[in-house]
Amino acid sequence: MLPASMLFRIAKTVSVTAIGLMAVIIVIGNTTDYWTNYLFVEHVMRMDTTFSDSNTHYRSIQAPLFMQAIFSSSSWNF
Repeated sequence: MLPASMLFRIAKTVSVTAIGLMAVIIVIGNTTDYWTNYLFVEHVMRMDTTFSDSNTHYRSIQAPLFMQAIFSSSSWNF
């Protein structure tokens, strides 16, 4: 049986490795399926499913060029 400190070290290593692998899978998915992710970001930025009487519509972004710029810059930060 391994000592408790070694078990914790192994558990931490496995956890960090799993999180890193998940991040790699997410990055690969985001870069290979660009248009699906772009359409989702566009949907969020247009705020097209908020209530019509909401006071937050002034924050929606309708300019496609601006959406493209924001999506391109945000795709590097996950």
